[in-house]
Amino acid sequence: MASTLRTLSRSPEAAPVVLVQLLIDIDPEVRKAAARALRHAHELDQQSAALLLQEFIASAAFPEHTDNLFASLDRSTALLPPSAIDLCERYLESAGPELGDIRPPGPLVSRNLVAIVLRLNKPGNESIRCRCLDVIDKLAELGAYGLEGALDQKRL
Repeated sequence: MASTLRTLSRSPEAAPVVLVQLLIDIDPEVRKAAARALRHAHELDQQSAALLLQEFIASAAFPEHTDNLFASLDRSTALLPPSAIDLCERYLESAGPELGDIRPPGPLVSRNLVAIVLRLNKPGNESIRCRCLDVIDKLAELGAYGLEGALDQKRL
């Protein structure tokens, strides 16, 4: 099992379905190891990435292991899957005021989250754009780290 987890943490594209199963494992150490593979999610094709996002959002690994996925999505040069907005909304439900906290991991996740929402807002359909604006409003209410600067950059 340990070697499988190491392999998956280095190349999630090899088996997204297996990775999804590991994300819902009853052992927290297995979930943690599987979540490390999410740092490579930006290397997946859009269909595999969308599947992984949806399953991760519903998994027991979600509350504690979002940082790798947000960092990976922020690094992605591909069009983000529409399910990325589900990830952002779900994270906001669970994170709360820590997004405005300047102590790690607050600012790291917050900065990635802001960047992802702003990217989703551009090419999205009207429904996605409305949801993005709702997320931006919530981020503003929470004083999310990096939001003000990112919005200023968008205006330039």
